Amino acid sequence: MKSVSSELDLYEPVMSHFAHYTVFCDEVPLGRRRIDLVFLSRNGLITAVELKVDKWRDALSQALINQLISDYSYVALPISKCRLVEKEIFEENGVGLLAVADSVKCKIPSRRLSHKDPELARSVRRYVLEATR
Repeated sequence: MKSVSSELDLYEPVMSHFAHYTVFCDEVPLGRRRIDLVFLSRNGLITAVELKVDKWRDALSQALINQLISDYSYVALPISKCRLVEKEIFEENGVGLLAVADSVKCKIPSRRLSHKDPELARSVRRYVLEATR
């Protein structure tokens, strides 16, 4: 893989990894923050992905917030940065970890959690569907 200098370098491999989803949108607003990528499955499940070149703790914090609206929440990092991650924190909180090189390998699967905010989730789903029309 070419050297990773920005989150945009992670974008294409992550998009390919989730190509089976029917709808996607980037930079989805959630309060004052933005979710890097949001994917909607055919059955309406929401998957949120935070892309980071480093600063995995910041990405994890964002992924935890994304759990308010998503069925599955992931952090995507360059494969070289994944070895620095404290995997137990991801596993304990149900956040998935994606290792990105030329393709994506799921190091930790996201766990579907039920403590999301239904109204916020509807709002995000609406936003994504309207943005992709």
